[in-house]
Amino acid sequence: MPGRSLVSWNAMMGAMIQSGEYSLAIEIFREMDLEGVTADKISCVTVLDACANLTRLDEGRTVHWIVQGVEELGECVIVKTALLNLYGKCGKLAEAREIFDEMAARKTIETWNAMISSYAQKGQGRRVLELYWLLNLDGIVPDFVTFLCVISTCSHAGLVEDGRSHFHSITADFSSFPTRDHYCCMLDLLGRAGRLNDAEELVELMPFEPNAVEWTAVLGGCEMHGEFQRGERVSKRFFGLKDDETGVAPYLLLSNQLMTATMV
Repeated sequence: MPGRSLVSWNAMMGAMIQSGEYSLAIEIFREMDLEGVTADKISCVTVLDACANLTRLDEGRTVHWIVQGVEELGECVIVKTALLNLYGKCGKLAEAREIFDEMAARKTIETWNAMISSYAQKGQGRRVLELYWLLNLDGIVPDFVTFLCVISTCSHAGLVEDGRSHFHSITADFSSFPTRDHYCCMLDLLGRAGRLNDAEELVELMPFEPNAVEWTAVLGGCEMHGEFQRGERVSKRFFGLKDDETGVAPYLLLSNQLMTATMV
């Protein structure tokens, strides 16, 4: 396609991202740059997303260098959020935090989520909860992603009551409703902590029909804490589900429990 416009290049990169062809998106960006087409914020955000998904730090740094040479890009909130996300996913938390702090009052909820997610992925629970506190102080309303990160962090840190408090806060403080994903995080939290009665009760109280994901979370807690009889009972809840809904995970967990029980 001779004389391709910036819109055409961006469309091609976007199509590659949508289909999961991240490497091709990066190659298209390189070709666009070689043809002398100047990237805009859409180009940069798209290729940075590709680099982040592949944890291709070197290519991402090259894009960062391009961004720094254009004042409009360097000051763009969505571009800086994409850079933060890149460094966070590549494990460069100090560089991600530096970008985050530079943004001062111009942070969006997406910016906060990118930094919180970066800390959560690296197991830095204290940092996650610290940022969540600062987010609220700044008057930013947390969203679906924010609560997933916070509750998941509480789960892995064993902070049961904190996790429950944040879960209930979704409705009590923000007049919203937990999604299925939030319930799954809570079930994981309760299962890890051995609060299996609470986990089963939560499944029954969910405002939607429990599926294999929720029951697998409970079954995982049964295996973790040697609750073999409970695990056998919970496993029966899978029998009413369609085969394509269950997958193999619950059967593997049940098999592991049965093997362990015979060895005790």
